[in-house]
Amino acid sequence: MQITSSVVAFIALATARMAAATVNPVALSPANIAVAGLININDFQGFGLNVVNNTVVEAGEGTAVFVFPSRFSNSVNQEWAFIPQGSGFRIANGMNLSLSLSYPAAAYGGNPYGAELVVSSKFPATFALQPIGSSGVTVRIVEVTSQFALTSWKAVAGMLGAPAILAEVNASLQPQQTWTLAAAPIV
Repeated sequence: MQITSSVVAFIALATARMAAATVNPVALSPANIAVAGLININDFQGFGLNVVNNTVVEAGEGTAVFVFPSRFSNSVNQEWAFIPQGSGFRIANGMNLSLSLSYPAAAYGGNPYGAELVVSSKFPATFALQPIGSSGVTVRIVEVTSQFALTSWKAVAGMLGAPAILAEVNASLQPQQTWTLAAAPIV
C-alpha cells in the first residue's frame, strides 16, 4: 500500500514537473509583457543569441554577442534573463547576470546604428519588446533610446554563426528583426 502511494505521488510530481516545463514563460500582448525565467532568444534561422565565449571561461566586459546554431541552446551562453527597467528590459546573460546586452558606443552616449552587440555591466542598454503576430512568443527587440532593432544577419557558408547588430526598424528586414522567445532548457 505504501509503495503504491509513493508511486502515485512520484507520478503526480513528474506530471506536474512536465506540465510546468511546457508553460510558456512569455506573456506578450499590447497591454502586458512579462518574461519569466531564463530564455533562449532565437532568430529567423533558428539560431540563438549567444555570448561569444565558452562556458568554462566567463565572458567579460565588451564580449561580442553573435547568433549561433540551436545545438548550443543548452549552453548558458544562450540563456538570457529579462530584467524590468522602467518601460523596458535589461537583457542579462544567464552565465553572468551582471552582463547585459549593450553596444560599444553606449559608453560615451554614441550612435548605436550598425553596432554589433556586446555585453556590459557598466553600460547596459534597455530594450522594449514589440509583439509580432499572435503566437505570443515572437517579438521585435528595440533599444529604447535609439529605437533601433536587434537585427540578425544570415549565416555565411563556412561560418558557424552570424552577427547581431542594431539597425533601423525596416519592413524589408522584418525576418531578421523577428525573434522567438523560448524557455531555456533545464540542464
